[in-house]
Amino acid sequence: MIPSHCGRPMMSANGGTKWFCRVCRGITGVIDADKPKVRERNNAHEHNEQVAVIDWAKYEIIKYPCLDLLYSIPNGGARNVVVAVKLKAEGVKSGVPDLCLPVARHGFHSLYIEMKYGKNKPSADQKRIIERLQEEGNKVVVCYSADEAIKALKEYLGSKLLERKYYYLK
Repeated sequence: MIPSHCGRPMMSANGGTKWFCRVCRGITGVIDADKPKVRERNNAHEHNEQVAVIDWAKYEIIKYPCLDLLYSIPNGGARNVVVAVKLKAEGVKSGVPDLCLPVARHGFHSLYIEMKYGKNKPSADQKRIIERLQEEGNKVVVCYSADEAIKALKEYLGSKLLERKYYYLK
């Protein structure tokens, strides 16, 4: 057993090449036969950045009510074959951006955010979907941190449109 990125013990799932966190059961690393070290996967970092964006949005809903419509599109991640087949039958597509804010602003129908981490770049599927979304009048941004995504959300919504003024009745 080896410790995961979060310090919890890990267990092998398929003869020692993929390791899963015992608590969340997510793949956190892959072990090469030649190298005994665990290589961290960027998915965990992208996950943390996306969680930070959603946490910020939940905190700012009173100030920015439109953020109540922000949602995640769960297209990525390791799944077993049965779940993957079911999701594909339900319409899950590879390449769809991670977050969507279906609020029309500045001539766009909605805002899509693709989260990346480090040196990751959008895949061919992602580039194709991004291009199609833009052709249909949506704004799509690729962000490499939670701060970039938050900035994109604020710029898309615009401070004047977001700020809610409070009036108190006496």
